Amino acid sequence: MKNNEGSVDPSKIFIVDDVAPSWLWSSWNNRIVSAQRWKYGLAGTRLDEQRFFSIWVSQVGQHKGNRGPFPGDHEGICNYFNDLWQDVHLKNIIPDAEVLSILRCHFNGHFYNKQKLGLHYDFDGLNIWTMVYYLEGLDGDTVFFDNPQPDTNGNLQKPKEIFRSKWKLNRAVFFPSHYYHFAEHPSEGFRITLSFNYVLNDCNINLELKKDRGIVEIDKGNPDISDFLEELDNLEKQQQFIHKSHD
Repeated sequence: MKNNEGSVDPSKIFIVDDVAPSWLWSSWNNRIVSAQRWKYGLAGTRLDEQRFFSIWVSQVGQHKGNRGPFPGDHEGICNYFNDLWQDVHLKNIIPDAEVLSILRCHFNGHFYNKQKLGLHYDFDGLNIWTMVYYLEGLDGDTVFFDNPQPDTNGNLQKPKEIFRSKWKLNRAVFFPSHYYHFAEHPSEGFRITLSFNYVLNDCNINLELKKDRGIVEIDKGNPDISDFLEELDNLEKQQQFIHKSHD
């Protein structure tokens, strides 16, 4: 599967405002701003000076299932947020969606920088979605672009902006993880977001995304398992014989 299959469809990017009640957002905001766990060095681009801060909650492979608690959660924020997102907001924007698993979860934070963060996509696998929640900061939009294409010399052309999620506190943007995007730096202060990567079921929108990407799944049909069932019967007979022998 190639990451550049398909293009960005703005109708498949969802923005949810007032994700949490104001008192709950305020509590999360105070807790994460005062956290002493921020680490520097999560690469935002291939340039060292464009790295940013992070609090890793769960990296790929560290968490099983679709609910918390999470191994590196900070004062329960991610556990509460995930329940709120799945039980309320996800059902509203994609009614037939179901979270099968959570690939990763982390807090991102960065200050103003003259260089833009690198254009990237999170995952190119099927049915994977990204949720970015705006927790703290003055500004810093999430900007989506068409897929970078090489020119006749093999150099990538400047991509075209397709969609922009404006910065607003207590807002979340939810989008397919193979969409190219980047985050704008804040003009001042510290910009903090919470990010989840979800694996969803084969809901209608995921079936549409497969068509958008030109992905055709092979029909496996109904396999013949008669030999397998016969072998199970033989094993059962053998066990019965052994038990009778013991008796």
